[in-house]
Amino acid sequence: QAEPAVVKELDRQMNLNESVLRTKVLRPETH
Repeated sequence: QAEPAVVKELDRQMNLNESVLRTKVLRPETH
């Protein structure tokens, strides 16, 4: 079973990735 800290870190990284992807989708002209 995963440690709570690990789960929290994975969740944080997934949220960051989601934010980055959303930014790329909203502003494709900057890439």
